[in-house]
Amino acid sequence: MKASTHDGRFHADEIFALAVLNLFYPDLEIIRSRDETVYKNSDIIVDVGHVYDSDNLIFDHHQRSFALKRESEIFPTHRKTWAIRSIPQKGKKFEYCKLLPTEWGGRQKDLAGTSDVHDALYCHNGCFLAEAKSLEGADKLAGIALEN
Repeated sequence: MKASTHDGRFHADEIFALAVLNLFYPDLEIIRSRDETVYKNSDIIVDVGHVYDSDNLIFDHHQRSFALKRESEIFPTHRKTWAIRSIPQKGKKFEYCKLLPTEWGGRQKDLAGTSDVHDALYCHNGCFLAEAKSLEGADKLAGIALEN
């Protein structure tokens, strides 16, 4: 079984996909190339090609037409809370399109009072990540952040 993905830097999405595939196909051969003539000869294509076609085992999500999303969308954490996260600027890992309100930064127990979200738990000092106990709380944090 051959699986292709893009060459260059590794990204979490294709690494996760290939790791899962390798569990099902222990003899999986991984090909890293952006050359269409190379990756089109694979059994599975992951994160390259600008096509999503699950029937033909082609899984890319970079095209405008890709619309699959989790129902919950912003994501549950390993602590069974809900988090919101700022989106990094394209090509800049630690520069964000919009940060959370600066008065939230570094707050924990007092974030609920500062944000007026009753179950808000925490905001990273860098104002790019915040958590609430519930999805509704995380939604409210996101809404407030977008309004500011």
